[in-house]
Amino acid sequence: MATVLFIIADYVGHLHSTYQIARSLRARGHRVIYLGSDKMRSEVCSHGFAFEVAPFIEPLPAGAKLWERSQAPLRSLRHNFFRIRELRLNARRKFENLHHIPAQVRELIQRHRPDLVVFDPFLLLYYPPFHAEGIPAVAISIFPLFDPDPWVPPYTSDLIPGRGFTAEVRVKLAWLKCYLQYARYQTRSYCERVVTGLSARALIERLAQQVDFDLRSEWRTRPLYFDCKFKSVPELVLHGECFDFRRKKALPQDTYYAGPCVDLERSEEEFSWDEIEFRERLIFCALGTVTKGLSDKQQLLRRLIEVARKRSNYSFIVATGAIDQNSISDLPPNVYVYAFVPQLQVLRKAQVMIHHGGANSTKECVFAGVPMLVYPVRADQPGNSARVVFHGIGLRGSIKTDSVADIASKIDRLLNDSSFRLNVERMRQQFIRSQQAQKGIELIERLIDAGQGVEQFANVGMRARQ
Repeated sequence: MATVLFIIADYVGHLHSTYQIARSLRARGHRVIYLGSDKMRSEVCSHGFAFEVAPFIEPLPAGAKLWERSQAPLRSLRHNFFRIRELRLNARRKFENLHHIPAQVRELIQRHRPDLVVFDPFLLLYYPPFHAEGIPAVAISIFPLFDPDPWVPPYTSDLIPGRGFTAEVRVKLAWLKCYLQYARYQTRSYCERVVTGLSARALIERLAQQVDFDLRSEWRTRPLYFDCKFKSVPELVLHGECFDFRRKKALPQDTYYAGPCVDLERSEEEFSWDEIEFRERLIFCALGTVTKGLSDKQQLLRRLIEVARKRSNYSFIVATGAIDQNSISDLPPNVYVYAFVPQLQVLRKAQVMIHHGGANSTKECVFAGVPMLVYPVRADQPGNSARVVFHGIGLRGSIKTDSVADIASKIDRLLNDSSFRLNVERMRQQFIRSQQAQKGIELIERLIDAGQGVEQFANVGMRARQ
């Protein structure tokens, strides 16, 4: 029996993406422990996993606004002087806290004797002290593969690639845009480091320096500050390869598709269907728990409610998530609003799902055989929406510009065009086969057996592909 530690960012979507792998490892007799901040405890424990607070785990800083303007120049100058001083003091505290991390990691290792650490790429900066103690690691990505390829745009792009010279130029331009945005972030980060003494890269460098981790040779730059990658940490992509765009180049040596990894057995509270009046069709809408783009989501829900008035023969279940329920009023009788709903249960009865393009919602729609209407906002959502349209398993719209008529037309098309449901069913069968193969679990177990090192993992990965 091996002990596997999961260090996952405290987003519900990230955690849900790991439960299927964690549950499968436990079913094979392995010990699984999640580490994170205290606010993760109830979420992880409610799904039956062991959890321990690791006080050193914090997400990478997203960056501070260095100057805040006000109408009075002198007041603005004074305010920002004290504000920057506070930022510098905060930077000093963060660097002082870094000194405790190697000892905390050693104590953690002595208590649990882990055979492997599974990292969220958002938290991979904590890998160096584990590496110093000889503990192998693997990173798991809930996003599509983020590796430049002439046929595949970055997952932050909504581009649907084609074939031919023009299509490849468009993909190159999408990657160029991504690198230019990253260069802008790096410039801003450098200025922030000069002014405040703190940046995401500065934290990684300092922690690596403390444990003699060769960051220069290990660092694998990706044009997204939060999506870290190191040379000696293999990557498992928690997606079915069938969902991605076809690649021109082979996969990187240390990167593998683990399958969709959807936890179809996760614990959910029973949904009360008694108050739902089922009409001809059931439309389910959930726009996620992240607060980014909140005002756009609120406006979209208001337009959806107007669609429901016009389609009184449909029932609508809405999970508001991060949106305040009190901001949604004057509901027609065929609309039922909840803060959260057990998504797997509702999907079993729905004919269409409207969502933001998150990885979990997309994969769960496929497993439920439900066509989807996607309104992407950020991160991997544009790329997921492009793949949904490319494979013909749904449609997408603009969260800012789609009118009531546009939303109604797209819902009607998804309901009346049988090709969407056929395409979803075809992909569902591929997902089932991919999940049953459990390639991700086998690769993790072989890495545990091999001990440590990228070469061993590369070898077992090649055998798994054969």
